[in-house]
Amino acid sequence: MIERSFVSFHPGEQPALLWRGALAVTTEPPEIFVHGTAMGLSPAETALMALLVRRGRAAHRDIAEALAGAGASAASLDVITYRIRRKFAAAGASDPIEARRGWGLVLRVEPDARGSTALWIGNAEQRGCQFGDPSAWPAAAPISGREAERRF
Repeated sequence: MIERSFVSFHPGEQPALLWRGALAVTTEPPEIFVHGTAMGLSPAETALMALLVRRGRAAHRDIAEALAGAGASAASLDVITYRIRRKFAAAGASDPIEARRGWGLVLRVEPDARGSTALWIGNAEQRGCQFGDPSAWPAAAPISGREAERRF
């Protein structure tokens, strides 16, 4: 179970969440979770992982924009992906990033407790569970990557 207090302008409101398999991203504050455990990524690492969770893949141009928004340079992409991989390995999770030469990055998704790698957008209350308890997550209809980009 995740013990976390979220900053919100509306008392009692839960943050928006985006799930893809065992990965989850909160919007405010932006944070990445694997199997309900906070990863403690830097702002640039979080921006890159949030982009990949949202889209499933990203071209170099999109990656450069996301990193610039987090105050990092696209030239530091190798260092950022190395640090992400190292932090995921330390947490016992598999490597979440696959590099496609000449194109960009693709997200590798571990299935959640139910074996699903589907994309789900909402909050824990809408999903009918505690955020850190993926076994209680009800089945959700998967949505396309384009629909996810439009919604999130």
